[in-house]
Amino acid sequence: MKKYIAHAGIHLGSTLATQNSLRSIEYAAVAGFDFVELDVWITSDGVPVVLHNREINATYRKKDNYEMIAENVNACEKTYSELCEGYIGKADNEADRAIIPTLSEALTLCKKLGIIPMIHPKADDHASTACIMKVSDEAIGKMQYYIVSSNAACDYVLAQNPNHPCMVIVKDKNGIDKYSENPNVIIAIRRGADYTELVGYAHEKGHQVETTLNDDVHSDYIADVINYDYRSPGRFEKYEDVISEAFDDRILAAGEEFFFCGKEMCFGTIEASFRMRGKATLTVCGREFTLDAEEMTDFRATVFVYCRKSSLSISAQSDVKIENLKIRTGKHEL
Repeated sequence: MKKYIAHAGIHLGSTLATQNSLRSIEYAAVAGFDFVELDVWITSDGVPVVLHNREINATYRKKDNYEMIAENVNACEKTYSELCEGYIGKADNEADRAIIPTLSEALTLCKKLGIIPMIHPKADDHASTACIMKVSDEAIGKMQYYIVSSNAACDYVLAQNPNHPCMVIVKDKNGIDKYSENPNVIIAIRRGADYTELVGYAHEKGHQVETTLNDDVHSDYIADVINYDYRSPGRFEKYEDVISEAFDDRILAAGEEFFFCGKEMCFGTIEASFRMRGKATLTVCGREFTLDAEEMTDFRATVFVYCRKSSLSISAQSDVKIENLKIRTGKHEL
């Protein structure tokens, strides 16, 4: 069974919760994710904090009035107290707005919720990685977390312990060969012309493979670990309130539309799977995908629903044939 990473937690663009916040970790656990990715920077007074970008402006606001921050605020140039006193995280509901969490707080919550942390040291230096490992070991224990990097962090960790769980981003077979003696390394491969070949080669070497999916709707992914962005699905097998609906095969002329509208959900998931030939626009809860297939092709799209009705439409741009259309909706109990 594939495993899933919630990228920076589940936050839906810092609406449901702030990226990399404690609440985003809670939502990732509720939605059934196996891992949560935590981006980490270190403040000027040496505190590792969970934050996506070095500058906090995109995901934080002024604490006293919730206004946008006019000047760039670099978390690494502030003490942790200064960050806590001056800034609050973005979220639609005031109750979900919180201060920047420390790495120790985030890891303690991950352990409580049973979700595995994947820690991404964003600074490319050994001292930062060593600091992050020390805090992580103290918070949840050695080797109870993954280190993720496209920089030197994983190499530093594996030099200390070749068996430490890591996920490394590689570009070619030489990159895979580099970690052939490290059994607990997941190989992250970004999709391109040689994607399938590299996945096969990594599997031959005994590694699990991770890939990131953002705006694709095809279902033929051969990775073992799927890293979704904030639009990503939950795990239907991990919650009970699931409705499955099947629809008759149909042909749409150019300009015609198929439309589905389900129940309103505070927090849930909608997934559609079908075969299609032709050109069409697929819209799932306001999120658009462009489909273009000369032959009958399998498609799958899965999107989180937050405070809206689950809906789906297929708008034909040419004559379109649709087969085996199935729609599942699931409500996450908060």
